[in-house]
Formats: sequence, C-alpha cells, structure tokens
Amino acid sequence: MTELAHISEERYGLAVEGMSVGLWDWNVETNALYWSNKFKEMVGIDDDSFVPHYDEFANRLHQEDRESTLKALFNHLERRIPYDVEYRLKHNHGHYVWVHASGMAKWDSHGKPIRMVGSVSDISVRKSLEKERERLIEQLTQSNTELERFAYVASHDMQEPLRMITSFSEIIVKDYGDKLDNDGKQYLQLILDSGTRMRAMIEDLLEYSRLGNEESSFVHFDGTAALAAVIENLKGLMSERKAAITYDPLPQLYGNPIQFMRLMQNLITNAAKYQPPGNTPRIHIGANDESTHHWHISVQDNGLGVGEDFARQIFMPFRRLHAYSEIQGIGMGLAICKKIVENHLGTIWVTSHPGEGSIFHFTISKALNKVMARKELAYQE
Repeated sequence: MTELAHISEERYGLAVEGMSVGLWDWNVETNALYWSNKFKEMVGIDDDSFVPHYDEFANRLHQEDRESTLKALFNHLERRIPYDVEYRLKHNHGHYVWVHASGMAKWDSHGKPIRMVGSVSDISVRKSLEKERERLIEQLTQSNTELERFAYVASHDMQEPLRMITSFSEIIVKDYGDKLDNDGKQYLQLILDSGTRMRAMIEDLLEYSRLGNEESSFVHFDGTAALAAVIENLKGLMSERKAAITYDPLPQLYGNPIQFMRLMQNLITNAAKYQPPGNTPRIHIGANDESTHHWHISVQDNGLGVGEDFARQIFMPFRRLHAYSEIQGIGMGLAICKKIVENHLGTIWVTSHPGEGSIFHFTISKALNKVMARKELAYQE
C-alpha cells in the first residue's frame, strides 16, 4: 500500500469514528457483515461478541419490524426501490433501540446484487418524544370528547325543567297578572327574562358541543351565495341599525355551509351590535387568496373596538366585555366562531383598537378533505 493510500484510509477511518452515525457493509453473496464501532455502540456490542454475519442483524430485529424491514430490503435488491427504513434492534442489555437506516446496493453486470452498504442513526429519543406526543394528543382528544358529551347531555337535560319554568311563568302572567302588584309583576318579568337568557345559553351550548362532528357534511359551496343568504337573514337587524354592508366576492369553498353561514352571521351580527350609541354601522367583508393552502376572509366594522388585553379572551366561552343590559348576548358567539374555523382547519383572530373599530380575520382550508389538509399543515411545519 502506498503512503498516499495509507493516509487516505486513515483519514476515512477517523472520519467514520467521528461521525454520529454508524456504517454497515453487507456482502450479499457470502452474508459477511461489517458494522462500524459507532453502530456496535448503539446496540451495546463489543468486538468480541460481534458475529460478522447477516444473522447478527436478522436475529436482533424486533419481531414487529421484521416483515416490513426485510420487505424493504428485498424491494431494494430486486426492484431497486430506495432503502430508507426505521426499525428496532435488540440491545445487549435487553431493551430495543430505534434506528433509522438507509443504504445502497451494488449489482453485477447481470443485475444480481453483490454488496450493500449504508448508515444507521439512533432515533430512540425522537421515537420516545413522538410516543409521548401521541399519548398526550389521545388524552386531549378523549378529554375534549368527554367535555363535549357532558355539555350536550347537561344542556339537553336542562331544557325540560327550564321549559316548565318559563311556561308556568307565562301562565301566571296571563291568568294572574292583574292580581299581582308592581313588585310581583317585576319579579315575574325577571324570571321570564332569565329563562329566555338561559334558553339561549343552552341552545348555544348544544350547538357548541355538536360542532366538529359533521365532517361528513362537508361539500363544495358558493361562498358568495352563502354570504348573501346570511345578509338576507339579517335584513331586519341591518334595517333596525341602519347598517351599511359591502362585501368582496367570496370564492368557492369546501366545508360545512351551515357552519360557515353561522360563522358569518355571528361576526356580522356582532359588527352591527357592538357600536357606540347613535353610530351608523359600516361593515365590509373582504376575501383574498391567503396562501396555497388557505383562503383569508375578514369582517371589518367601525364599532367599539377591542383592547389588546381582550383580543384573545373574547374567543373563550362565556367571555363578555359588556354588561348584558348594555348589549344582549351570553358570550358564546365568538367561541362558536372559533370552533367552526378550527373545524375547517383554519385560525381566527382580531385586529382592533378601542374606539376605532375591529377587523375579525379567519382562514379556511382549501383542501378537499381534512386528511389532506392535515398533511399539508404537517408539511408546512
């Protein structure tokens, strides 16, 4: 061996030892196997206990990973499909180590594989974090499901006694109203008003608990036509408030049109209601192509505005910034909006300053279905 060749080999050896990945070399014809020291360290092997044969690898493979790993190996050797896999190898201390492996074969002139070399890296920490993340997501999903079920059952069961309270209160007003003094009439009116507010709260809770379970009803629909229907439904409120409303053409959307209409109705209603005394509401709905994956829609008003400290809080259930006597509502409207937007894999936020009006923004996914949208979001991350 020449001095230059010796130096090159020494440099290669030092480079291999300094790498954070292990190297392997498999003679396909004889099944002779080479693992670098780094590879051996990953599975707790010393030089004396290492058997330089393919069986060393095969016998350490986790039973659950054996079929998929060997299939990937066969596909590379026979069909030249890239070899890039993750599997578990048994450590000498008895536990299993997750590794990511890739490699490339060499074929003779007849297309027969004769040798394969590659690298491995220890991904046990990453796999452990992924498992913990999946566990937390599963717990969160289960918790959310239980909360939604509780909200639905509690709200549904509350309706009957509430109906009895309001019904008998109305009977008392009708049949015995003339026998009550002013205080009695006032107390009875408080009961009726409270019953009306409670009924609205229960209805919103029921709707909130049902949101997110209607993916099967996702369809293509005309955003402009849906918005026009909302404006028609709100004609009475718009006329009462003398509100001026304009809008950009909305795109074709994919989602639940009923939920979308409720979203727009809540935002437009708030824009008309949350106004300084004597102010004429001016509302504009904007739309633009936010990105490859989302549409961006906004609802702008000239109303009371929202302080920066409250910009996030207003999307929480039952969070109100004004007394009920000033502006009627139970504080569920924007929470419902948030859940509808998230159901369509978007986000909602507000830009606003007190006394200067607000712009409520939200995005809605362009993807044809939720699975595709989640993949696109994961790719972006």
